Amino acid sequence: MRLRTLEDFNASLAHDLRVPVQGADRILQHILAGQIGELSPELKHTLEVLNESNKGLLERLNKLLNLYRVEFGSVDLSWQQIALAPFVRETLEEFTTSIEEHQLTVKVYEENDRSIAITDPTLLREVIRELLTNAIKFATAGDTIEIRLQRLATKAVLRISNHGIQIKPDDKRDLFKKFWRGTPGESYVATSGLGLYYCEKVMNLLDGSIGCRSNPNLTTFTVRLPASQADII
Repeated sequence: MRLRTLEDFNASLAHDLRVPVQGADRILQHILAGQIGELSPELKHTLEVLNESNKGLLERLNKLLNLYRVEFGSVDLSWQQIALAPFVRETLEEFTTSIEEHQLTVKVYEENDRSIAITDPTLLREVIRELLTNAIKFATAGDTIEIRLQRLATKAVLRISNHGIQIKPDDKRDLFKKFWRGTPGESYVATSGLGLYYCEKVMNLLDGSIGCRSNPNLTTFTVRLPASQADII
């Protein structure tokens, strides 16, 4: 009971903090769009830096609130049949700039045309976004991120791979733990430690699973979802 009370407090606090951050986001967008007049290059650069910092904070607050909703079962699922290939490509478009900035290539492989998942598209997209963000973050310039889609029996399978840093076996054991961010001094990264934990919770809600395999040459995250038994035209 005490833990639940603390979690409720944290959720309420995150919600209250999000309101002024959202307000600041709208004001910054208004200013950067030139709505109050022309900005000097120095001032514009300063505001752009502030805007990126504010967006990062807003993203973390939203992720925290989404996590609490998932943990406490207050998510209304919208089950739909989703063709994975176009769904993944549509999500990929959001990362075009980031992929170019990191000098990466992304290839999508479809092993068959029957990768139709039964899922909640909003939650699934959040999982794909998290995995793509990580794949881009830990890839080396010039690398190729590979996305493979296939139908295996009753499962629609999505694999996202990169050739970046290997996840050590000891780290892999804790990979999906809440607030875990790596081994300090070895594999520690400056993140919230919530992304993969949230992904696993979402996949449980979606009657699916998420796992990871990593070696010195390749790291792959695999998402399995219930597959549709009917053809979609």
